[in-house]
Amino acid sequence: MPPDLYFVLALIVKMAVTAAFLLMATITAERAGPLIGGLVATLPISAGPVYIFLALDHDAHFIAQSALGSLVTNAWNATFAFMYTMLA
Repeated sequence: MPPDLYFVLALIVKMAVTAAFLLMATITAERAGPLIGGLVATLPISAGPVYIFLALDHDAHFIAQSALGSLVTNAWNATFAFMYTMLA
């Protein structure tokens, strides 16, 4: 398979998976309300396909650093959400 065709097919699959997650979150928000839709959209499980795609393009060290960065970012996000809730 030519490299250009492989790149295009991989890009189309990545875009389709991203669109499927967005569509799933949108349908959930319409049926269950904005709170549940927001919870579904921000679930850590949505990072799984992203890490699979990253693993296809990068080495294990990069993936490990990305996962560590995600963990730290989620901790800061939880701290922000808690402080926002307390101040609101």
